[in-house]
Amino acid sequence: MSWTLWRDRIRSALQLRTQQAQPEVTELDALRGARARALLEDELAQYFFAAQEQQLVDRMVALPLEDDQSRQRLAIAIQTIRQLREYLISTAQRGQAAAQELQRLEKGRARAPWSSVA
Repeated sequence: MSWTLWRDRIRSALQLRTQQAQPEVTELDALRGARARALLEDELAQYFFAAQEQQLVDRMVALPLEDDQSRQRLAIAIQTIRQLREYLISTAQRGQAAAQELQRLEKGRARAPWSSVA
């Protein structure tokens, strides 16, 4: 195999790795983040998360000691609520980062209009 073929394969692999390491920032990411943040800050949603988790814990405590199957199901429900909250937090953080990156890119385009001429 020739050196140029190896070089081209290495370059394409490095480009692929770079593309995977730096996901493209989109407006959709920013919009999803804003919606997740609004949901997390919503008083009704906060009440729902807290009330549901407390209700599940209360039901778990009230179970007979030998009812392990029901206790396990309730624990899974609690974990699901917590995972949903963590997902929303993560989405809000990614959305905020995406919005900041989009603003930075827009400022870069506004400053250097000659860069699009090539």
